[in-house]
Amino acid sequence: MESRPLVSVIIPVYNVRSFLTQALDSVVHQTYTNLDIIVIDDGSTDGSGEICDQYAQKDKRVVVIHQDNKGLSAARNAGLDRAQGAMVAFLDSDDAYDFSFIESMVSVMVREGADIVICRYSVHKTMSAMEKGNCRQTEPAIRPGKYDRDDAIRALFDGSLNFSVWNKLYTRGIWGAKRFPDGHVYEDVEITYRLYAQSHRVFVLDTPLYMYRGRTGSIVATASIKNMEDRLLSRSRSEAFIRDNTPDVFSVEQLETYKQRRLAGMVQYYARLYQFSESERAELEKKLRKEIISAGTETKPNMSRTKAAYFMICSCPGLFRIIQTAYHFGKRCVKFPLKGK
Repeated sequence: MESRPLVSVIIPVYNVRSFLTQALDSVVHQTYTNLDIIVIDDGSTDGSGEICDQYAQKDKRVVVIHQDNKGLSAARNAGLDRAQGAMVAFLDSDDAYDFSFIESMVSVMVREGADIVICRYSVHKTMSAMEKGNCRQTEPAIRPGKYDRDDAIRALFDGSLNFSVWNKLYTRGIWGAKRFPDGHVYEDVEITYRLYAQSHRVFVLDTPLYMYRGRTGSIVATASIKNMEDRLLSRSRSEAFIRDNTPDVFSVEQLETYKQRRLAGMVQYYARLYQFSESERAELEKKLRKEIISAGTETKPNMSRTKAAYFMICSCPGLFRIIQTAYHFGKRCVKFPLKGK
């Protein structure tokens, strides 16, 4: 692999005028200059598209694709179809790179022969400009260093690695014809574990090189029936992936742990449905209750709160509907241990 390969940076944009300049500046001013910068204006109506065009006029590395609003997956896919680089990176348009992001990631990828390089990211809960070092919270929690395919996949599902595509650099080859699932909010999840399944080596850098803006108005943070449906579908497909890779990658115990986690998540979502009107929730409420009953026949809930709610949903959903506002579901994330660790 050449030492200064072309890197395609894919930036989907939709109505982020307030944040866009910092995002684009963080790319065009990278210390690594051999860049193919692809900006997809996904039908913005707030002037974001015009800002993108201004950058393209000033920097020949920037290519802008204007399209009707099709969603984040379609925008990223349009970027992948256009990408020319030997390596691929993503940036969300309300976030920003450290100016050494690409240089550092490419250096490690070339040196280690990795298919995926991951850096830590800092979380900035601000609507103003993000500042490097002005944040103590960094993720992901995994220790730095080399990981083989199986350990990296297990780390994804135990929460040690994040599923998001944006704090990573990929060899273009592992993408092949893979694309983000169109029309789904949790598009990162499924594509990420499938990419890891194609990899041979993953490397984690200890340096926070990506600035993530945690804001309440983001797509994932917005409560809706569609978001809930997508999250439930994502968990169902994740369980199928784990099941298909047991016992080769995951142990039987790890599969069971994930099944328990998924069941607990379905019960939590069932309780949250009551924030919506009856007409909005009716279809999903019926479908989700059926899935909860089915999942529970295979995996009996082992946490007392989930167990109590599960049996009430199965036998007396009307009573559960009455008391659910007083029923507080805490976030529960049961982690899998990495094999051999």
